[in-house]
Amino acid sequence: MGKILGTIRVKNTNSKETGLTSPESYMDQYYSTDILCVYKLYTVDLDISAKWVISTIEQRIFLCDIEGEVRIFSYSRHFRRQPLLRERFHLSNIRLISSFTATQDYLIAFEIDTQILTLHTHHGALILRLFFPYDPLMIVRCDYHKKNQIWTCSRTKRQCYQFNINHKIKQVNLLDQLDFTKPISNILIDPIGISCDEQERVAVHDVNMTTTDRLLLFSNNQNTIIPLDFVKYFDKLLSSRIERVLLVPKQSNLIVIIYVPQSSTTNVHEIVIVDISLQPAQIVHCLSEPNGIQSIDVTSNGELVYTVTTPTNKRTPPKMHIYKFKHTVYSQGICGNLQILPTKRSCTPFLHIHPYQTEIFTILQGHFSYQYGDEIYSCDIHTCPSPIIIHPNIPHTFWMNDNKEDLILIVRIEPTYKDRGLSAKSFENIVGVVRDKYMTIWQAFVFVDNIETYPIFLPFPFVKIIIKIGSLIEQLLGYQTEYEEYTTK
Repeated sequence: MGKILGTIRVKNTNSKETGLTSPESYMDQYYSTDILCVYKLYTVDLDISAKWVISTIEQRIFLCDIEGEVRIFSYSRHFRRQPLLRERFHLSNIRLISSFTATQDYLIAFEIDTQILTLHTHHGALILRLFFPYDPLMIVRCDYHKKNQIWTCSRTKRQCYQFNINHKIKQVNLLDQLDFTKPISNILIDPIGISCDEQERVAVHDVNMTTTDRLLLFSNNQNTIIPLDFVKYFDKLLSSRIERVLLVPKQSNLIVIIYVPQSSTTNVHEIVIVDISLQPAQIVHCLSEPNGIQSIDVTSNGELVYTVTTPTNKRTPPKMHIYKFKHTVYSQGICGNLQILPTKRSCTPFLHIHPYQTEIFTILQGHFSYQYGDEIYSCDIHTCPSPIIIHPNIPHTFWMNDNKEDLILIVRIEPTYKDRGLSAKSFENIVGVVRDKYMTIWQAFVFVDNIETYPIFLPFPFVKIIIKIGSLIEQLLGYQTEYEEYTTK
């Protein structure tokens, strides 16, 4: 009945290669022919601190807290509007809920104190209570093709189970089982999470003491082990943790990871999107959430839905955020068109300086060219300095040197400032405004002044004065340094 690991194909990853060393780092793919775009759609205030969110059921988002308060929102990108609250009720639970999910016909809640599994309708009516001695740490729906099937994962029993739910026969039927009670290759697997998708793949998050974090991916064709420690900052391998790993419906090459880089000092969480089809697996986007993430899910249309907690020192309600992410594939993008001079390509930054910040590049893939002062350099992952350091007040720019493969690099800025200079927030706003075609010369004055990145066409003092005057005038006319719809709070 149970699956076994069988032949394992290991995707090797190297933390040193990624060069992640600080939570102030931020990463993006430059000039890739396969680009992942992530942008905010909606933010909704909540009246509960939702511990669970289920958004994979079409046109609905289910939220539930540990006391059994449920909120159901109607939502679909086809509606072209933010989620609307449709129903609110309290489940008929006796004790606090420790696991929750929703299937096509049921709301399913588990009470760890009583070992009771309760089935409710989508309107909150109690259907059935069942004794459920499987001690699930997590319950997830897997009824993409067949109604009312779930996977559960038990850390204490070191087992994961697949069940079919049917209230008419007043029992749950065991369909499949992943048994980790015995060591595999002398490693005792410690399962703490599970995810599945419409391709009937099952992913188990393993945190054993030998290899630390990794993903065990089970599919019909092969079983794979994917190490996950490469997403951690290199200087925080022991102090940080991975809380959740999700498969992405309809995008089998992607996984979503909830990463806590400084678990003991701050509540900052990061949503890390990883392409596991690459060799080795690589980070393609990172989204920071300063208030911590309660729960997260991915819709069937490729949207991240997650809830955050209320900051302890602020009188603000809990929130639900929805982000869209998708791949845009350019077979012949202008950034990689070698027939166009690098300085004429729209994605080559103008020759500029950063008076107060150091820019650091780490090349992960592709051929990179950059101008540093009066010199021009070209290199790849084997020949580039690691890292490439651009010191303050040195004129520079950079571009793709060869389009045989995508150019992927990590960009770090040191130091970072809360209200000025280059940062992830300023990058989000510039990219968002350009993407939505709102960029004008007037908006550019405001952005350039805010990020303190100055073009070199006149002596620096004159350029700074021109930019500052233009920025002040345009801010009086309503142009801003950041916009709520483009800024990750």
